[in-house]
Amino acid sequence: MMSSGYRSTPQRETSPIESNELGFDDSLLMATRLHPPSRPKLLLLSCLSSTFFLIFILLPVVIPDERTQFDFPRFGLNDLLRILDPFINFPILYLLFSSAKPAPSKTLTILFALSSVLFIFGSTAHTMSTLLKHSIEQIMLAQGPSKIPAVEEAYDYTRNVWEHIVSHYMYAAGIFFASVLIVIVHFRASYPPVPILRGWLLAYSGVLSGILYALVFTQLPYAPLIGTAVSAFVTTTLIFFLWKEGDLGFGRCATRPIPQIYALGTTLALILTIVWTVIKGIRGRDLD
Repeated sequence: MMSSGYRSTPQRETSPIESNELGFDDSLLMATRLHPPSRPKLLLLSCLSSTFFLIFILLPVVIPDERTQFDFPRFGLNDLLRILDPFINFPILYLLFSSAKPAPSKTLTILFALSSVLFIFGSTAHTMSTLLKHSIEQIMLAQGPSKIPAVEEAYDYTRNVWEHIVSHYMYAAGIFFASVLIVIVHFRASYPPVPILRGWLLAYSGVLSGILYALVFTQLPYAPLIGTAVSAFVTTTLIFFLWKEGDLGFGRCATRPIPQIYALGTTLALILTIVWTVIKGIRGRDLD
């Protein structure tokens, strides 16, 4: 019997990405392997993001109100910084998210938009509740030793509910979900490793991110407990997937820059939050 001239070859198993289970176009996936996003651009955007977030979180707290008053009563430089926060930080987050290749799907883009709404609304609510609190404080000073219950209740509601709980948690949740989506859309991009001494941008961004997360986790009411659980889960997840892809360790510096930055940041945040919780307890910022 004559042979047909064809030899059957075993089918190679394909990964979820290669089998297009993620719903991306095959040509875009191949382009991602051949032409991933610019690594210096991603590292620079990450550094800018962590730097500006830290600036806009720290400066309004450390700048004294009485030394920065403008012509408008009860409106200081720290209030101006809070207003500018989403105008600076949101575009950087969006540039990080949108620079992924292939372009994020519509579903991920909608989820990122919802995360951004959380972040922007939380920032706005915090700014407005702070301004309103300052106005109520002036009323409390004007009334002297006599206490008006309605004014006291308005101050407590504005400060302890909206300023310290609702706005802070919405702000933090928006940043968290946006960061998760940024890691997801950039996880496929892989690069050759660089020497550890040339990975200073990654280390800088990761360390600043860790300090930022730790500040958020330790300064919100009961956040140390929540922050420890969240950072432990995220750190474990990122380290597992980096290990599975062979991109864990000093010899794989900046091979997957965005996931590695967030893994470094959440690991540092986990350590700092645990230390804080052991020393100060799980309450975080007290409400009075």
